[in-house]
Amino acid sequence: MIIGDTLLANANKYYGPWLPGEGNAATFAIETIAIGASTTFAVDVQTKNRDEPDPGSGTTIGSFEAITGTGTSDLHATGVKQLVRLQYAVSGAGSFRFVHFRVASVAWEAN
Repeated sequence: MIIGDTLLANANKYYGPWLPGEGNAATFAIETIAIGASTTFAVDVQTKNRDEPDPGSGTTIGSFEAITGTGTSDLHATGVKQLVRLQYAVSGAGSFRFVHFRVASVAWEAN
């Protein structure tokens, strides 16, 4: 079994699916399983209401610190609207720029 997702560096950003918000605040966690040398993995939390258009909509309510090594990173975000998603970007120097990671279930805080 292969767990997680692998992203390669390019000029594009990657987006997770819109998920229903279950509270005004939440803690998000990402486990970086493998990452290329000189690679930076940037992850933002975005939110919007259901009536806002897509693509391109979504307000960033939090950003993980730049991820450059393996391990677990977490982020507490507030101001969650009706929907939430993660935006991913992979960058860096060198020829083998990638990240292999998995996202943990969101820990929601009650309103």
